[in-house]
Amino acid sequence: MYSIARWLVQPEYARDLAFFTQRKAPPGKVMMPKLLRRYFQAEHSVLYPCLIEVICTEVPYRTHVHFVRHSVGVHFYVTTTRPDLTGKQQSLDDTVDFVMVANPVSLVNIARKRLCGKAAKPTQELMKLIKKAVAEMPQGAPLADLMVENCVHLGRCTEFKTCGRWK
Repeated sequence: MYSIARWLVQPEYARDLAFFTQRKAPPGKVMMPKLLRRYFQAEHSVLYPCLIEVICTEVPYRTHVHFVRHSVGVHFYVTTTRPDLTGKQQSLDDTVDFVMVANPVSLVNIARKRLCGKAAKPTQELMKLIKKAVAEMPQGAPLADLMVENCVHLGRCTEFKTCGRWK
């Protein structure tokens, strides 16, 4: 599996929207890391129009379905497995590629579920690759730092059967 990420709509746009709502002129410069981290931590609504494209390749078919179930603030574009288009009968053991376009808040929410110790191991592995790709983007490290398991975020487990991390 392989994953790369890039900004489609830069986080400065969120800051500019916040300034707009306050009837202030946007500063027009690169957002300082401390302010960017505060926007991410607040999960502020001005982040919704900021978009990140994540490309994942050679993803096991069984793993990709755990991601495409997410539907709020994210869109998925998955390579087809239709035999009339691919020329071969596909199996559940085949792989697919997908593009995920998500806002930062949605990406954090997906990570909270897919990094969970109860998630399937290949799903956890793919989410770790996505998190690494986000961390490597310009201005991506503060966001990647917030991409943690739900129990880490909440300080407790909400699963019916826990992985044992929280008693």
